[in-house]
Amino acid sequence: MVGATFSNQIVPAEVSLAIEQVLIAPEGTSWTIGRIDPAAPPAGFINLGAVVEDSPSLTITREKYELDTGIPKIRQFEVVTGMNGSLAIELHSYSWRKLQYALGNFTAVSSATAVTSIASVTNRSVITLTTTTGSLPVGRKIVLAAPGNQDSAQETLAIECKIASIHSDGLTYFLSDPSPAHTPTTAMNAYFYNVCSQAVGTAKNTYYTLLGVADLLNGDQIIHQFHKAAPAGELNLAITPEQNVRIPITFNALGVSVTKAIYGGTAQLVVAEIHQIPSGA
Repeated sequence: MVGATFSNQIVPAEVSLAIEQVLIAPEGTSWTIGRIDPAAPPAGFINLGAVVEDSPSLTITREKYELDTGIPKIRQFEVVTGMNGSLAIELHSYSWRKLQYALGNFTAVSSATAVTSIASVTNRSVITLTTTTGSLPVGRKIVLAAPGNQDSAQETLAIECKIASIHSDGLTYFLSDPSPAHTPTTAMNAYFYNVCSQAVGTAKNTYYTLLGVADLLNGDQIIHQFHKAAPAGELNLAITPEQNVRIPITFNALGVSVTKAIYGGTAQLVVAEIHQIPSGA
């Protein structure tokens, strides 16, 4: 029996859910196409962190010149005259380490001051400092990082945490750090900030390479690759008592020339590529 159109048949194998995470790197950073673990990004990429679940929006458009002739008129010719793309997301964050990507110009100017070095590490939440210091009281937010990395946007290099308590010896510190992936090392120092300032609205325009990674419940993975993208420059921070502070970011895609056999072996101007990795691959 031929199926009726009103049956609207759903193919169960294609029904799945996903939350997209965004990885960012300096423009031109290369990676090998394949399945990505967002917890261990490809070299050079940074995971922007928790994304507001329903916020990712991918838009790709092509502009065409259209020629209609005759009476009545009928379409005779079309040619692509323009193309553009954008990726919009919101982050569950207010950190300057994430905000700098929305601004797309300079990183923050900070007053990071080294207090002392780390003598030993028990685990991600317990460290022993080299010397006692009164400038690290309970409740103080500090950064643990190797010299030169204290302002890094890579949160595994610059670990933000709070001092939860101090042992009676004055050297052992118990930290409040929610991420199990961030573990201090003895190569790091303890830093604190008095202020972080960021420039808004400068003429500097920074380009990035983006990977949007969506893991579907059925085991498939969809990767949206933007070879070259720049923040749109629009910033609308809503600070309200109804929800946490979020950072909205819109990236505009720029065209790049890509040559692949599947594109006929010739260079094609693209604004993005979509890679689908099947379950088990």
